[in-house]
Amino acid sequence: MKSYVALLRGIGPSNPNMRNDRLRAVFEDLGFSNVRAVISSGNACLIAAPPP
Repeated sequence: MKSYVALLRGIGPSNPNMRNDRLRAVFEDLGFSNVRAVISSGNACLIAAPPP
């Protein structure tokens, strides 16, 4: 499994439309696991599932 860090711009405490729960859900829907949002900065640590 590979670990990744996503550094997203424009997502932060001042953007009420994108909260940590929603950000985590987006990455989980894309197939990543162990998604952890780093504070409310729009940054996330995640793990890619192994290829089938």
